[in-house]
Amino acid sequence: MTNYLGKSTTLAVATTTVDPSLNMLTIGQVKEMMGYNPTVDALETTEYGTDHDREYGGGLRTGGNIDFTLYYDGGTSADASLNYLSDLIHATPDANERLYRITLPDANTIWFKAVVINLAIDPVLDDYATASVTLNLTGALESYSTFA
Repeated sequence: MTNYLGKSTTLAVATTTVDPSLNMLTIGQVKEMMGYNPTVDALETTEYGTDHDREYGGGLRTGGNIDFTLYYDGGTSADASLNYLSDLIHATPDANERLYRITLPDANTIWFKAVVINLAIDPVLDDYATASVTLNLTGALESYSTFA
């Protein structure tokens, strides 16, 4: 994988569901990461006899999506890892969920489970190509340092 100056954040995916933290495939260097927009459903909890004001409580949480733009090096290990993500998109829904790891420049990691909902290879510009990946979180972020 080519290392781009100042771009040391990486994204990796588990290649198995059995002890996934030991079988991680690095997808590529992250150029941009947008999202992680968790939301909570608003549930009305108003009871009769209140002061005519509606009351709400929190319901189920949704992790939202994280959009990545990755540097893409065709013909390298990054090519094989993007093919792996493409295979996940075409897998059965229960086989699409995987454990993902974001490794930050300071070596801290963020772990989460997600499904791939979009994958696109963008054309070559300025001597490099990028891949856009959208992951839909299926739970909360697991840890900010290590996966337990």
